[in-house]
Amino acid sequence: MPMTRHITLKAPEAVREVPETVSIGQGLAGSNMRAHMKEVKSRGNSMSMQRVLTVGVVGLGYWGPNLARNFNQLPGCRLGALCDLDPERLEKMQLLYPDPVCY
Repeated sequence: MPMTRHITLKAPEAVREVPETVSIGQGLAGSNMRAHMKEVKSRGNSMSMQRVLTVGVVGLGYWGPNLARNFNQLPGCRLGALCDLDPERLEKMQLLYPDPVCY
């Protein structure tokens, strides 16, 4: 059964809660994310089939695009939401990642 966590960390640009996601903003990869990825790696590919961590990136300034790219490439991780106050930044990111919800 998939397990979902809800964590919101503050980012300098904007903070908006996204239900059933883990929002990590401006380079703050919390201990929950590290623990989850360690568990995914220890169990191999079968873990990614059972449990997927949905992540929302808040703030797409300097670090945000790098975080989005890295989360999108991680096994066992799904990029679920992107958030920024600048509509142009959101449009650029939406072209690269059409699946996440944009705020």
